[in-house]
Amino acid sequence: MVTNSDAQELAEDHWTAAVAREVQRIRLWRAVDVNGISVSTDSARRLRIGFTVRTERLLEPSPTEIQPLEPISLVYRSLEAVGQYAPRVWSNRPDFPRDIGHINPTPADQPASLCLARAGLQPIYDRFGVDGVADRLLSWLHDAKTGQLMADGWEPVPMGDGQNVGAGFLDVGFFQEMALRAGEGGGRRYGVARVVGSYLEFMSSVVDLEDEKQVQEARKRIQPLPANGGLVDSHIPWVFVWTDSANPVSRQLFGVWNSYGAIEVGLKGLGLEYDLPTAIMTAVQHLAMADGRPTAPVGLVIGVWRPIPISEDLFGMADSQDARRLEIRAYRLSCDKHKLAIDQTVEAQQLLGFQRANQEMLAFVSGREATGSVAILGYGALGSTIGDLMLRAGVPKAAAFDSDYLAPHNLARHNATADHQFHPKVDQFRDLAKRLTFSGTDIACSAIPCDVTTLSNDRLAEVAREHPLILDTTASEHVRRHLAVADLPETAQLMRAEIFHRGRLGVLFVAGPANNPNLIDLYYALCMASLDERAVEAWLREERAEGTSSDDMVLGMGCASPTTTMPKYKVTQHASAFMPRILAGIPGTLEPGIAINPTDTTGAPLGTRWLPYVGPVTVLAPDEAPDWQVRIAPSASSALAEYRECNGDMETGGYLYGGFDFALKRVYVVAVSDLPPGSEQRADGITLGRAGQTRLERKISRRTAGKLMQVGTWHSHPRSGRTPSPKDRKTMKGFRKEDRSNGLPTLLLITSPEGLGVGLWL
Repeated sequence: MVTNSDAQELAEDHWTAAVAREVQRIRLWRAVDVNGISVSTDSARRLRIGFTVRTERLLEPSPTEIQPLEPISLVYRSLEAVGQYAPRVWSNRPDFPRDIGHINPTPADQPASLCLARAGLQPIYDRFGVDGVADRLLSWLHDAKTGQLMADGWEPVPMGDGQNVGAGFLDVGFFQEMALRAGEGGGRRYGVARVVGSYLEFMSSVVDLEDEKQVQEARKRIQPLPANGGLVDSHIPWVFVWTDSANPVSRQLFGVWNSYGAIEVGLKGLGLEYDLPTAIMTAVQHLAMADGRPTAPVGLVIGVWRPIPISEDLFGMADSQDARRLEIRAYRLSCDKHKLAIDQTVEAQQLLGFQRANQEMLAFVSGREATGSVAILGYGALGSTIGDLMLRAGVPKAAAFDSDYLAPHNLARHNATADHQFHPKVDQFRDLAKRLTFSGTDIACSAIPCDVTTLSNDRLAEVAREHPLILDTTASEHVRRHLAVADLPETAQLMRAEIFHRGRLGVLFVAGPANNPNLIDLYYALCMASLDERAVEAWLREERAEGTSSDDMVLGMGCASPTTTMPKYKVTQHASAFMPRILAGIPGTLEPGIAINPTDTTGAPLGTRWLPYVGPVTVLAPDEAPDWQVRIAPSASSALAEYRECNGDMETGGYLYGGFDFALKRVYVVAVSDLPPGSEQRADGITLGRAGQTRLERKISRRTAGKLMQVGTWHSHPRSGRTPSPKDRKTMKGFRKEDRSNGLPTLLLITSPEGLGVGLWL
């Protein structure tokens, strides 16, 4: 034994310094008796740092046997492990209670090993060092002393040190529900497990030994052992035995059981002394015996009823809280023609029983509800990346629409592989959904190879009813227009994801209820955002300077599909930034707006920002052109009313900025200027000064790179209605002449106490 004052004298090397640092940190812990720290090594070269912890005083008697002073040891596997590998935490008290939960199974002659973290202490030790171990230890002792270790549900007994471990698939919920249905008392059931390589798959079906047909079918599956003793894609019987539900067990029970004999000893006192060997031998005799000799190993599933249900944060358990009280352990009992499965020396391998991958598991691990449905329009680089992230997040229902086929160069950014070349791109989406889960049918995934612009309004509405979230990733202006005029249900959520500026700007548009604002309204709002957002300004400026992108390239003789040089990690970066908002839209309707995700030239993120779109678009139908619409952004409508009110009885006016869409016959107004310099203002009229002279107009010209143009004029009627007066019509003749020569319509907006009026001359 070495005292703390002599700790640094163990050896003059690096590892001694590590021990000294560890001891010094322990001395600083609260509740540690600094005069009782000791350092020692044992015959196995393990290093032990021992100390005493003062536990909290309670007003009420402790429900457990945790003492005011608890002797603890941190046990490192070697002197060299100190500072690198997390220690085990042992109690130095021989009578430390082992039935309070969160105790690692150990042989009876070893100290109690405290389970401070379900995933082990190594991640905590890596990040926080021995101080992190201290935090978990003190928290554990507090919960143990107050009886709160199982407050969030029963914690299954951890894997014991030295346990022979294998892997396999086990539907725990199936066995829990089966035992619950059997009613009170213990029980036994039989079935068949599949052996594939080194793992077992416990099939979730029962073999009735009274049914000769079922028995014969099971025996056909269970083949005799090969001559070399190996098992490849074979079958073995399984036996399921469980305790009496009327007598739940609170002690830890499960230990390091590496033989059948150890299992029998460990289960003594649970009422299984007779049932266990009888059940195993019954399975062997009925299903896996020839010429009086066993033909295969046996899978053994043990169920023990606990006083409370297993914790909700463990996946794969039964839905029923009553059934979740059954803790399950699975073993593989090796036996051959020389030994029966109940021979005391037969090897027992504990199986880590994993749940088969399904859609619910994907959602559970992702930490989100397994609800919602999405339709992805366009399944290229961005669409396939978002689709992959969605499926892995547990989206239960999805569809992809795209008419394109996968070309070889698409593999640089698409989520597909070479096997998908020259097949419809959407096929990869459907194939991925099948491959992600064991059954291949857990996710209702459709692949529709069609051009989105050919979807009629009725068909789009039908898609929206089936998939409340519609996500456009086509990057097609034709699709943007097509969706902008779609009559979608109120419950539909429409989004569009795009990447601009050679990958440096990702944008997610979120349309409003009933498609107001629509995707084109939002596009002009994005252009207007360039006045404040430098990343948007840089994109517009460079796009105008370069014209047709200099890094578009054409691949392959006669290939008509240009693609921009850009690595997939940039696409993934933007897709990942979009996902929280996309998933938040499944189900439900988000507030409309624009998410921008700027990056530097390498693709490193600079921070996602949300630009809300406050208020619906005002839609006006001009009498002069009834098949046209004038769509006024809410910020522009507010500005018009504000300018009118600020000028009282004097008429005021200015210029309108936005864009024209001649295919859809729309005028978009996103900005209005105030009164320009050189204007003549009167109570009964106004003469506007030259356009482009106000501060706002100069800023629009400088930062939007021509994306926002002058689309008309406006003026106020402080005391009259919103209809253009004869004088207004006469004034507009001059504007119409100039606009006509440029092939543009002439737009006039009137703001009045009665609301907005419009005049549009084609």
